[in-house]
Amino acid sequence: MKLLLIGMVIVLTNSCITNRVTNVPNTTTISSNEKDRLQILGKAEGSSVGARVWILFIPLGWAGDNWVKGRAYKKALKFYPNADGLIDQVQTYHKTSVPLIVVTPQVKFAKVKGTAYHIRTDAELDDYLKNK
Repeated sequence: MKLLLIGMVIVLTNSCITNRVTNVPNTTTISSNEKDRLQILGKAEGSSVGARVWILFIPLGWAGDNWVKGRAYKKALKFYPNADGLIDQVQTYHKTSVPLIVVTPQVKFAKVKGTAYHIRTDAELDDYLKNK
């Protein structure tokens, strides 16, 4: 029991935690599109968790930073089946590493929030303008 307690104290005092919140600039030139072509779908949010273990500087696991963030983005877009992207996107990233002598486990969490949008095709735009 004492050994477990000592081990937990060592892990907690030696763990490395990274937190980051990023406002992602919009890569789509929404302002250059016609205002009727753009359809705002609503708020969307997605999150993803991944784990990775480093054994003697060799990473094992699929949870790279970009993989976790990309998966959260895709989950946010799944709220609306025809969503093309997110406006006012905010990414929250949290990584916890426990550096031990031979093994370093990592847990990563990413959350993406924003407003989903859809850019209407020419046919969709014609239908929208007729019904407007």
